[in-house]
Amino acid sequence: MNQRSLSRNAWIAFFVTPGLAIVAIFIILPLFMSLFNSLYFWRGMARLEFAGLDNFRRIFLQQPFSERFFNALGNNVKWFTTTMLIQNTLGLLFGYFLSRRIPGSPVFQRVFFVPVLFSIVAVGFLWRLYLTPGTGLVNQFLIQAGLGS
Repeated sequence: MNQRSLSRNAWIAFFVTPGLAIVAIFIILPLFMSLFNSLYFWRGMARLEFAGLDNFRRIFLQQPFSERFFNALGNNVKWFTTTMLIQNTLGLLFGYFLSRRIPGSPVFQRVFFVPVLFSIVAVGFLWRLYLTPGTGLVNQFLIQAGLGS
């Protein structure tokens, strides 16, 4: 490997690592913790008791657990399917009609884009308040820590 490709790989790793860390912390870790917890009986503050696959056996085979579980699963599938169909259909229709040259479409384009601008402006105002010299929240913390001017 030459120096240039090594430097390029270092930059790639530098930019990819934070994303991988976020995925690991918020997706992979909770997934493994859920799998671990599913193998134990737990009753609040009591000690964990190893259950093995007993919890799964109760959910899938024993009444009334299996009946409630499959009822809840069916409700979730119905809710997910319905909301995804409605949201995707409306999104595609709005996008299609806003991209067409029909009367009033520029007005609707602006109306749909304004919330994006509001969130950016709100964040800007908050940071301005946080960093206001003398009275800003960040400056107050720095003064309390003895780092003020």
